Amino acid sequence: MLRAQSSSLLVRLRPAVIGLFFLLACAGDAIALLAHVVSLLTKDPRDYFGLTWLVQLILLALLLPILVEVLRRGLEGVRLFPAPHWQKRMLLVLIVYYTFHFYIFVWAASDHVESYMTWRMYSAGWLLLFTLCAVYYRVRARTTS
Repeated sequence: MLRAQSSSLLVRLRPAVIGLFFLLACAGDAIALLAHVVSLLTKDPRDYFGLTWLVQLILLALLLPILVEVLRRGLEGVRLFPAPHWQKRMLLVLIVYYTFHFYIFVWAASDHVESYMTWRMYSAGWLLLFTLCAVYYRVRARTTS
């Protein structure tokens, strides 16, 4: 007799994989923070870390299971809400922070765009998305164990 399968892709993943995804999200957050600080110093992060495409691939791999779950269950069905209050607040602050950097970039792009300005906006988005992944996989690890 076959066991009933859950509708969530991540529920079927082993806790070790969810833990690995959480660690990758934390590592991505650290790299994003480094890239953001370097860009705030008006330097190009690619001078210090040439494998920026690898960071983007890791982010894609972390976001795909979340996207699949959102598409299957809708936003109401995604279990981000059991996250602690401070994590939800941190995500809200990062959304505002990214929005600020996006509009500063658009405003500055009307005159000229330098490489560090692009990376400042891009790394702010990385901070937001990697933190979202870290919170999601932490909540997932707690609810599936």
